[in-house]
Amino acid sequence: MEKIFIVSQAGESGYRESIGSIEETLHFCLHQDCDGDCVNTIFLDGDDSSFFDPLEGYLDKWTGRAVFFPVLPEGERIKNLIGKAKERFPEVEMRSSGSEDFLGIIRQLRNETLMPEEIEKRSFAILSEEAELNGLSHEEQAVIKRVVHATADFGFIRNIALHSDAIEHGITMIREGKDILTDIEMVRSGVNGRTLKRFGGRVVCGLSGLDGKRYSGPGQTRSETAIELMFKENTNIGIVAIGNAPTALLKVIEILNRNGPDAAFPLVIGVPVGFVKALESKILLSLQRFPFITNISRKGGTPVAVAVVNALLKLADERGDKH
Repeated sequence: MEKIFIVSQAGESGYRESIGSIEETLHFCLHQDCDGDCVNTIFLDGDDSSFFDPLEGYLDKWTGRAVFFPVLPEGERIKNLIGKAKERFPEVEMRSSGSEDFLGIIRQLRNETLMPEEIEKRSFAILSEEAELNGLSHEEQAVIKRVVHATADFGFIRNIALHSDAIEHGITMIREGKDILTDIEMVRSGVNGRTLKRFGGRVVCGLSGLDGKRYSGPGQTRSETAIELMFKENTNIGIVAIGNAPTALLKVIEILNRNGPDAAFPLVIGVPVGFVKALESKILLSLQRFPFITNISRKGGTPVAVAVVNALLKLADERGDKH
């Protein structure tokens, strides 16, 4: 059996964690039944000793084969270092990874056939092991896990902000058959409409019905106009999910602030993504008196909005039929 070396540039801790995932993948695909320490990473810096010093330790008393997987764009340097290593360790057969190695990895990954539900189950198992969710309720964990699962970004654990009544209010709105209003069609199409339909609600987006005559024109975006029209025309809105347009979120906040303190407010899920007004609109949302779910970050987008809504739908469904 060969020893495998990933050769990479030195990086931040997050980058090193990514390299660790590459180590696990190579080990699983090429040495599936092996418990040994046969896949290692050599981090290069400016000095060639960063390559040879760890290599000497790994190849001590080794007389088999060594295969190198370069993952940095310094091909000529890697080629020269491997050439020197062959002279220094003549008893070891050395080569860089070739097409046969990658074909073997592809075959191994293809051979492990998983159904979608198995993939999701494994993903959530990994997520549960790595996530720090102590002190959160079952419902809060369900929402945050769904977001992290959709984005593969554990940073959302730290920056999601929830109104104290947000999750319970969202579940109630779903179970009462209220509609879910989205800012764009992509969010609408990602929501589990079948579950919502069982409770009597619909997923709606005003953009599709916005023709030229109804568009306000200069000074207001189409998303703002669509949101305003839907609030005027639909009195059954229980959840608003904004995943794209900060202007749409600002319009929702403006509309709801026109209502009195005793008004029946929807849950507002505001997670637009971007560099212009996205963070500012979410900070403003986090200061509101009505129920909200947001994240205090520039990150967000359709996957996050859809993940939050579908998590709420699943929680509502777990409570059984509304009757």
